[in-house]
Amino acid sequence: MSTSTSALTVQREDLNPCTVLLTISCPPELVRAGFQRAYKDLGKRVRIPGFRPGHAPQHLLRNAIPREQLLNAAAEVVVRDAYQQALEQEKLTPEGNGAVEMESFDEDKHECKFKAKVPLPAIVELADYNGIPLTKSTKVVTDEDVERQLEELRGRSGKREAVTDRGVQEGDMVVVNLKPKTDTGEGRTMMVQVGQSFKDLDKALVGMEAEQMKSVKLTFPDDYSTSAWAGQKMDVDVTVRSVSSVRVPELDDAFAKSMNVENVDDLKARVREALERAHEDSATKELDEQILLHLTQESKIEVADNTWEQVLSRRLQDVQQELQSRKSNIEEYVKANGMTVEEFVERLKEEAKMHVKRAVIIERVFKAEDLKITDQEATKHFLQIAMENGVPEDQIEAFAREYGNAIRDEVIYRAMYSLVMEQLRAKANIGEGEAKPKAAKKAAKAEPAAEAKAEKPKATKAKAEKADDAEAKPKKAPAKKDAKK
Repeated sequence: MSTSTSALTVQREDLNPCTVLLTISCPPELVRAGFQRAYKDLGKRVRIPGFRPGHAPQHLLRNAIPREQLLNAAAEVVVRDAYQQALEQEKLTPEGNGAVEMESFDEDKHECKFKAKVPLPAIVELADYNGIPLTKSTKVVTDEDVERQLEELRGRSGKREAVTDRGVQEGDMVVVNLKPKTDTGEGRTMMVQVGQSFKDLDKALVGMEAEQMKSVKLTFPDDYSTSAWAGQKMDVDVTVRSVSSVRVPELDDAFAKSMNVENVDDLKARVREALERAHEDSATKELDEQILLHLTQESKIEVADNTWEQVLSRRLQDVQQELQSRKSNIEEYVKANGMTVEEFVERLKEEAKMHVKRAVIIERVFKAEDLKITDQEATKHFLQIAMENGVPEDQIEAFAREYGNAIRDEVIYRAMYSLVMEQLRAKANIGEGEAKPKAAKKAAKAEPAAEAKAEKPKATKAKAEKADDAEAKPKKAPAKKDAKK
């Protein structure tokens, strides 16, 4: 559909019930006015000999002002005015800012054409959330569970010692150099734990000693981290640089006291309690997943494309940053996981849509139940974010002063999420047994970024405690420029 006025020409396309795409062509006078405003504002900061700031003629300012700065300032004025006129013309009331993509912008031709994706309010028909049937998984902590956890504690408390009097054994940490016969370089040196690398290498290392070298034929796994070797069968020179093992402490009262308890029996009791709490937390998260899955499937929810596109953009940025820190990239990552980049992005897209819908559900239930966030509740979630960011206790106040405003929305949403899920569990019909929630089309998570903590000052990147849905709270739409309401 196309309409026009003396002000501008607008082509409208309804992408879905909550997203409208406007293609806006501006008249020359609007473009000229935008540049005149940009020259006037920027001219006050430029000194031209013989003229007071803000009084130099435009043809002199054109050469004195950096071109990109001028274009950005003019485009901001033109887009803002044209976008507002287009909204009024099409009788649209957006929910948040529109995502703008500039198609053409020329000062000499007085030309400006851009696309604006306008987000409209979500359309929600929320399913009945009273008496949702749930199954809570139950698990009894056994003595074997406690012993296994104690072994892990001992392992983490162990000390690494160099091995000089024997050959490599399974479980040893080995610094090894691998150099394919066809490689003219120095090969690749890495640390591996024998029994945890891959079959051929583990077999080759057992029995070798420090500084020993031998030639073997290795078949590298298809997902091997060095992509040029992945899936290859090669003759390789294997050189052991060093061998170390971990000496674990005895399970005695001295070890218990190092864990801040009096004796082994107290330590076992403390471990059992921790495991029981962990199982309870896991069971609660399973219930929350069942609730959100049920409400997402049974409710009718339409959201603007801008909302999930923003979540997708943030997650892709997180993945790229994390992979860069590992000296890798998306292409290598998706190949190692048997996907193409397009398939990976599509899965993240579906996941982003799911999380946005769940976030909408949380907000609607919060309002429907007239829930309130207390100062105590907000403080609890703020402290959790601080802890996730590794902030020492004596620096909490400084962290609050510096990043409090930046993470305010996330604190509020985490508190909202926690209160809503507690309310929904209370209203549910919960039975005990093995939890078997309905199968859901689960999108692949961006594993490299899954454990990333917030980086100061980008503290808002910290993940939500209960689910990724907290990160999907609808905010401003991503865009090259934001068209204001």
